[in-house]
Amino acid sequence: MYFDAKATGERIHQLRRERKMTQDQLSELLNISARNLRYIENGERSPSADILTDVALYFDISLDYLMTGKEKRQDEVKEEIQEAMKILAACVAKM
Repeated sequence: MYFDAKATGERIHQLRRERKMTQDQLSELLNISARNLRYIENGERSPSADILTDVALYFDISLDYLMTGKEKRQDEVKEEIQEAMKILAACVAKM
């Protein structure tokens, strides 16, 4: 397995779009230029460890997910737990 800058950039792009953020807004938050973020999102430039860490912290995701896409994001885990709780509550209500 190797680091795939393009796939990582696509994940950053997706996370940013889910939050309805512009490249300017995220680049300001990360203290980088919008041009640099555009290169990162397009996979033309690899983000530094500092940028990866800042992105992971801001979006509340693990570096594993950001870099490999293989770990579930925190919000996905929370959704699964909430769904399980609904199912359990429905079972209890039927008792």
